[in-house]
Amino acid sequence: DVFTSPDFNAVDFINRLFPDETHLGGVDPLIAKLRLRVRRVDDEILSAVRSQSTGGARAKADLENAQCAIAELNARIAEIKAKATQSEVMVQETCQDIKKLDYAKRHLTGTITALRRLSMLVGALEQLEQMAMRRQYRDSANLLEAVNQLATHFEGYNDIPKVASLQKKHADVRGSLRSHVIEDFHTTWQPTVIERDPGAAPRLADACLVVDALEPHVREELIGNITNKEMLNYATTFDGSYGDHDAKLESTERRYAWIKRNLKQKEEMWGVFPERWKVPQLLCMSLCKLTRTNLALLLDDDAGATEVPALLQALHRTIEFERDLDEYFGVGKDGGGGGGGGGANDGGNAGDESIHDDDDDDAYDGED
Repeated sequence: DVFTSPDFNAVDFINRLFPDETHLGGVDPLIAKLRLRVRRVDDEILSAVRSQSTGGARAKADLENAQCAIAELNARIAEIKAKATQSEVMVQETCQDIKKLDYAKRHLTGTITALRRLSMLVGALEQLEQMAMRRQYRDSANLLEAVNQLATHFEGYNDIPKVASLQKKHADVRGSLRSHVIEDFHTTWQPTVIERDPGAAPRLADACLVVDALEPHVREELIGNITNKEMLNYATTFDGSYGDHDAKLESTERRYAWIKRNLKQKEEMWGVFPERWKVPQLLCMSLCKLTRTNLALLLDDDAGATEVPALLQALHRTIEFERDLDEYFGVGKDGGGGGGGGGANDGGNAGDESIHDDDDDDAYDGED
């Protein structure tokens, strides 16, 4: 459009339309045309103004609608956040309740288990007490092991009177069994009694099962009593009471013969003890130590007066005795040994070492 051009010049525009007077006849049509153009422009301006006013109202309405939608969205977000917080609180409360129920279940299960064990302990102690009175050692040994296991579960509850009473009763029953076993071995573990009473050896073997279920020192005490008894017989035989020849170096062969005869004659009596106790080996070791001590004293007393042949004879008998002990206890053999040793290699070595070990001056070691 020429009127909208930035270089529009009205004078130049009129001069181009009316270059001379001959063209003035077209002024009126031009004016009419321009007026029509002005009216059209006015109409367009009016329409644009009206449209602009209507668009502003619509934009304002749209803005208000958008603001309302944003406010509603914020409200919904806040509501969702509140519900999420509420749900989180409910979940935490539920978890706490579940934990409480779990703890309660665990404690209830532990309590029920403890009550069952307590009931079993009470009943087992009653049965064990009756068996101990009747000296039913085999059944007592099995039941004592079960009672010992049950009693360990209540070691931390000794401040409770009932539990403390049961623990005391448990200790009393163990003490009663120990006394019965020691007494039975003292009165029954004799060749004449075992030969006369067929049930004596099995009863003592069952008593050893009870000893295994008791404290370790009970077994040490029992083996010590047996060993002391045999060593007393040995010491009485070779203390010179039956002649001076028993207390001289020439009695070495008789000492070894006494030990071997004692082991051989009491094989059935050694059989009442479990092989793992190695009672014959321990006894032989103690007797060998006592023999070595006695011979050392004899040599000291007869220093310079002992003849060489007697020394050589004693040495020869000692070597033979060592060899006999090796064979009896099965040292160096596969599949066990002979006699009452039951293939206990440690016992044979103990007897061998007790003869050769010059550093150990103890006459008797009662410990296992």
